[in-house]
Amino acid sequence: MQFYSSELNGIPDYVPLYELFVNIEIMEEILGRKFICKADQVEFYYKAGYDYVPVWPRYKMEKGNLKDTTLPYPITDWESFYKYRWLKPDEISYKEIEDSCRVLPDGMMLIAQDGGPFETMEALLGYSNLCYLLSDDPDLIKAVAEKVFELYHTRLLYR
Repeated sequence: MQFYSSELNGIPDYVPLYELFVNIEIMEEILGRKFICKADQVEFYYKAGYDYVPVWPRYKMEKGNLKDTTLPYPITDWESFYKYRWLKPDEISYKEIEDSCRVLPDGMMLIAQDGGPFETMEALLGYSNLCYLLSDDPDLIKAVAEKVFELYHTRLLYR
């Protein structure tokens, strides 16, 4: 729990390791077997010397993609903003968090994380469009940001 200790007290016993995520291929190599379930991820982080396991709430949102430019960005103007189907709180799955809790060794903790507000806005608007709209239609940017912050707050509030 050095990561937590450093956040609270500022001075941990040692510098805690932190990774946003580790590729499955790397985990499989270190575990010496195929990655099958959430327990495997917990075991990897434990064996690799981490004192936490990153977990994410799961949900489906229509988004564009920086890597796959064939996917259009869903929000380009006010009309598409109003038509966009925003995520509802009951559409969020916390199963990954619950499954990890069941197999978490003593002394380890979970760190719930999610893509940040900027990443979500970029996935909805597209990077270039986001930049242009900052100048051309700041009210639309504000409206999208308000919805994104509302979603971000909801996603990370585990009930």
